[in-house]
Amino acid sequence: MDRQKLILDYSKWRCGANGSNSVGEGFTMMLNNEGYSCCLGLFSKQYNVPDCYLIDFGTPDHLVNHGIQIPLFTNPFVCAAVQINDDPNTTPEQKISSIGSMLKRHGIELEVINKPD
Repeated sequence: MDRQKLILDYSKWRCGANGSNSVGEGFTMMLNNEGYSCCLGLFSKQYNVPDCYLIDFGTPDHLVNHGIQIPLFTNPFVCAAVQINDDPNTTPEQKISSIGSMLKRHGIELEVINKPD
């Protein structure tokens, strides 16, 4: 299923490792035990990937083994997304800008919801 827009739910986002540029709680995973997800986990849910294939996984590489194919999730895209999402030295705003630019190159708009003022 092709998407024209993906949503990054700030209230459920886990990024930035630890420190002043982090968002969310727990380990940075596609879905962690605290209910937070990295950007790839948040996007996977919008492609109807069940939580059981996201919990405690760091990347979506294993999805293919379960017959789940998300054309957007090429190796270069996944590697870039992980690097942006997990970088402890960039602010959440910088991450949002970079993720948005990356998606735009694929013809996808990024919408950020539930972001605190």
